[in-house]
Amino acid sequence: MTEFTDNSLDANAKNITITKEFDDDGSSYLVIIDDGDGIENILNIFTGDTGKKGKKGCKNQGFLDALVFFSNVNGEIDIISNCNNKYDRISVNFSKMKEYYNSQFNDKELHNIDYKVCDKLLLDNFIHFKNHTIKNLDAKIMEKLKNHGTYIKIPLY
Repeated sequence: MTEFTDNSLDANAKNITITKEFDDDGSSYLVIIDDGDGIENILNIFTGDTGKKGKKGCKNQGFLDALVFFSNVNGEIDIISNCNNKYDRISVNFSKMKEYYNSQFNDKELHNIDYKVCDKLLLDNFIHFKNHTIKNLDAKIMEKLKNHGTYIKIPLY
């Protein structure tokens, strides 16, 4: 939780809402919504090409680690951001990465996990909705992000 709130505060959020929500089928999700400045370069979540001034460590690794921890590398994660009235959205499906990871983990002949392959599968299995327009978003999310901010929906397993 600290990673998500830290990122929200870095984006000048005044309000951060963290809730557990349920779909009609009973699936549960962790939902984080803030009213910060939004994510300027949403692809940077995966590439880590740029980082915040004055921060140390691997860029964006904490964010990815938090997503993996809460989702247990299952299902599909949705991240929507409004930065400067530009809506961006990434949907990440962990299924293929989880399948590959488990096959390596359960292989008694292997002594190590090949995380480069896991990273590649992660990068190959997300969808970036470039310049995502507000009309394509759920009305509740639109209202929360109408000025700026970020919405993250993580399946809980």
